[in-house]
Amino acid sequence: MPKASSPPLHRYAAQAWAIVTLVIVVGTLAPFRFKRTPADWWWHFYKISDVVLNVVLFFPFGFCAMLALTQPRSRPARFCVAIAGAAVLSVALESTQRYLPDRMATVPDVIADVIGAMAGAYVASRYASAY
Repeated sequence: MPKASSPPLHRYAAQAWAIVTLVIVVGTLAPFRFKRTPADWWWHFYKISDVVLNVVLFFPFGFCAMLALTQPRSRPARFCVAIAGAAVLSVALESTQRYLPDRMATVPDVIADVIGAMAGAYVASRYASAY
């Protein structure tokens, strides 16, 4: 009887990527009380701890995205797709946060999110090249 082969790493990474994305969406939009806030929402003062938390939050997104993507074949192209996905998700979440009275949407958050995803994708590309 032939041995069942284990699923490839990218399948596990795709499942982890979906879970990470769900955690990011729920974590950034909770408690889901939508209400329009003032229009001066893009540029606000922020704390370094907010930046660090955003980088840490999006690190697994970039890491899992890089391992989950099988197309395009080239590593730089997958890196760009992972970063573009993080940027789109971040802008969508920050735009939605405009309607949450308990949240503050800022451009530095988007920048920190993309940096976190870039760091995760870079580490994943180094990890994947080792195997």
